[in-house]
Amino acid sequence: VFTDDQGRKLTAELIETGQGWIKVKRKDGHKFTLTLDKLSAEDKTWLEARAKQIEKDALAAKRAVEVPAKILAYCKEQSGKQVGNGECWTLADECFKACGLHRPNNEGRVWGRKVDYPTEKPQPGDIVEYRSAKFSNGSMTGPEHTAIVIGMAKKKGVLIIAEQNWGGVKKVDECEMDPAGLLSGEMMFYRPE
Repeated sequence: VFTDDQGRKLTAELIETGQGWIKVKRKDGHKFTLTLDKLSAEDKTWLEARAKQIEKDALAAKRAVEVPAKILAYCKEQSGKQVGNGECWTLADECFKACGLHRPNNEGRVWGRKVDYPTEKPQPGDIVEYRSAKFSNGSMTGPEHTAIVIGMAKKKGVLIIAEQNWGGVKKVDECEMDPAGLLSGEMMFYRPE
């Protein structure tokens, strides 16, 4: 409900904003252009908050595309190379530094928002943390292991990951990992933001 400076009310949906004006649409489909200087103080405050939220949402959407792209480009550049001291977590740590990312509260193996797996599916750019994980294909991690999701394999649900210090090889390598094959231990996905 929009109210003008004389107290007249109009029930309509906000459909467009511009410099000093808004366009709204009533339920009957009729559209109106209203100038901001004629709206109530409450409506002006609401519109300012709405504009800030739209801008914030647009930046978050842009970042949701840019951050994974930077992570994937970094991993591709490092393929076959030793990153840092060659430890598994160093790949993610150096990737974050190169991409201008920061871990929440600089916590050790926390790389962003924890993905609610399996409700939420992992995606390229996510960081995987394993804790003594054993898989149905016979592979197992040590007490802690870190990898980066860089793609999706042809087989449904199987991920392509980049990791180093796997099997004593301290160079970045790619392999497939099926989260559904986890038999014991833990596997957590983090989405950098």
